Amino acid sequence: MNYSWPGNIRELDHIIQKMVVLSTDSHELLPQDLPKNLFKFFSTEQIVKEDTSLDDLLADYESRIIHDAYNKYKTSTHVAKALKISQPKAYRLIKKYIKDTE
Repeated sequence: MNYSWPGNIRELDHIIQKMVVLSTDSHELLPQDLPKNLFKFFSTEQIVKEDTSLDDLLADYESRIIHDAYNKYKTSTHVAKALKISQPKAYRLIKKYIKDTE
């Protein structure tokens, strides 16, 4: 959402084509299939304007990471391995950001 799309529709078209060809799952395009330069989650201007604390911003980013990993890997053991954290920590984060909201 924060990407300015300087190449307009042509750039978007090329990125989607590349994602389809290179995606790891043939049935679904995932955020990790996007080019890394598109990921600018927070700009400095947004942080200042939104009057949000660093802790809130970090928690939001952590939540996104855990949701993406859990949607892809489905278990705390696989999430832990993918994120290179302990399984108990992965379990706690999944419980904190996913299980409590369901």
